[in-house]
Amino acid sequence: MTQLREIFRKYRPKLRRVGGAVRALLKEFEPRDIDFATTTNVYEMKNIFYKKNIYMINLKGQKYDTITVHINNKNFEITTLRIQKRLEDATDPSMWQTNDSKRDLTVNAMFLDFNGTLYDFFNGYNDLLQTRVVFVDDGFSRITEAYLRILRYFHFCCRLAEAFKL
Repeated sequence: MTQLREIFRKYRPKLRRVGGAVRALLKEFEPRDIDFATTTNVYEMKNIFYKKNIYMINLKGQKYDTITVHINNKNFEITTLRIQKRLEDATDPSMWQTNDSKRDLTVNAMFLDFNGTLYDFFNGYNDLLQTRVVFVDDGFSRITEAYLRILRYFHFCCRLAEAFKL
């Protein structure tokens, strides 16, 4: 992961941990896998990784703006922020919040940078501490966007909630 961090520092796009890795680190567990979000697009990432001779796997993820790289016998998924603005405007902090507003659950809508700063626009950390499973914004809207989210909701209830505080 250090190599990945240094590559992104050199080329200047922002890179933050997201999802399950953030939850694990906040609960002081070792994450099983680490996913990242970035302000750079798939084509720029591919160019960077080609230059650095870093092996990319599962290139089918490109259609979802995701690249999976293999570094030191570990796979890392890196996904471009889901925003409408141009990525060249990467200095705008609202891009990260806009991306998070498209996520399903508050405990999935947190970023952690390499300095240990938590970006939590939807109170996911508090929900994690309270073992609550809560949709970002309106639950009905989140579910109708993708019906699979109802299954993810119950999956997280079983994994995170001690006493089903729904």
